[in-house]
Amino acid sequence: MFPVLDAKELEKKIAELETVEHWLKANLNMLQLSIKSLEYQRQMVKGGERMKAAMEEGRAPEPAGEEVPNPALWAWNMMAQAGTDAAEAMGRAVEAAGEAATEGAKPKPRARKKK
Repeated sequence: MFPVLDAKELEKKIAELETVEHWLKANLNMLQLSIKSLEYQRQMVKGGERMKAAMEEGRAPEPAGEEVPNPALWAWNMMAQAGTDAAEAMGRAVEAAGEAATEGAKPKPRARKKK
């Protein structure tokens, strides 16, 4: 691969790579959502099995040693975390854009002519 010296080509390549980065992050978030959903389903199945066994024995079900996730909160917490992550990413992007703009606005020192 040869180095590109054209600024427009570099900007285009950066934009393409940022698009790929956002796509990968979206897929990662979907994967994490799928994992959380399956973990929740597993907990529900285990809870149902314990409840069934307890009912067959005629006793009250005992709480498991592990913490059972609250079905109303796991999705809320996950979406809150995703919102926080998105806000942080946007803040970093705004900072980077601001820094780039200030660097471009600084006057370049002129070379002095020798007499």
